[in-house]
Amino acid sequence: MAGYGSPLEIKKVVDYAKKIGVDKNVIFLDYVDEINNLFAISDVLLIGSQEFESFGLTAVEAMLNYVPVVSTDTGGLKEVINNNEGGFVFNKKDHLAFAKKIVELLNDDCMRLEQGIKGHNRVKNMFSASKMAEMYRNEIQ
Repeated sequence: MAGYGSPLEIKKVVDYAKKIGVDKNVIFLDYVDEINNLFAISDVLLIGSQEFESFGLTAVEAMLNYVPVVSTDTGGLKEVINNNEGGFVFNKKDHLAFAKKIVELLNDDCMRLEQGIKGHNRVKNMFSASKMAEMYRNEIQ
């Protein structure tokens, strides 16, 4: 688990992992500068944001690195991720569906690979610098 948050938020997550007995299976990292190195050893990116999430740059970075994304529908994430096109988006209150999809992806290598390729292609087609410049130019005109 990588990222940053307030010390109180981080303590809550670490304590909860201990409480449910998964702390030995989770590596807690701080902010990571070389995110591509982390994606290279990742099977799935999970984004469980409940309140705030802007554009979803982390999702774009994961998809660019062939890592499928399971996410809540908070903020801009639902615009970045289309279901079955590199990831899956769930209502932020539907924890069961979110968890089931994680298990499904972790247990199905072919599905994970297929979603990784679809996500990579989606990012290249939708969010490349030239595509974004074209979209901005069209908005301005």
